[in-house]
Amino acid sequence: MALILRIVSRWTAWERENPEEIVDHNFRAPQGGTDLRPSLYETADDAAEIVRVMAEHSTGSNSVRVMRGVDLSGICPRDPIESPGGLRFAFTRDRHRELVLEDRGELIEIVRRLLPELATRARVAEKSAMKAYVHEKVEARDSEWLEFFTEFPDRARRYGVTLPD
Repeated sequence: MALILRIVSRWTAWERENPEEIVDHNFRAPQGGTDLRPSLYETADDAAEIVRVMAEHSTGSNSVRVMRGVDLSGICPRDPIESPGGLRFAFTRDRHRELVLEDRGELIEIVRRLLPELATRARVAEKSAMKAYVHEKVEARDSEWLEFFTEFPDRARRYGVTLPD
């Protein structure tokens, strides 16, 4: 079954269970205001696949840390649209989606519906699991990961990765 995963940047806002605060902290548009086209991933509800999505998504971050997400399956007012964007990895690029919303109120309602089920809808990728996944990819000489670490050697150090000769 498909999982519609929204990666969460500020989990503490979700724990306060205030829909408006969650929207303010987790759905900011780059140009300001509320992001009415939030980024999602459509993926299997499988721990290994979730770790892969989160590890690939996290390459834009300056640190390797626990990643959290929420499953929005069944509570969105419409299906998300395909939106590959400029993502580096084919796997996440193929699964990337956007949910096109009418207004901030619609987003607040999604969050309001999600909150009573947050414990069962939360998905977590531990730092150790993401590092293990990345090490496997490098050991297998995965071209995307090798290219990424060649371009960003500081990130290889953060993952504790030594590039093969």
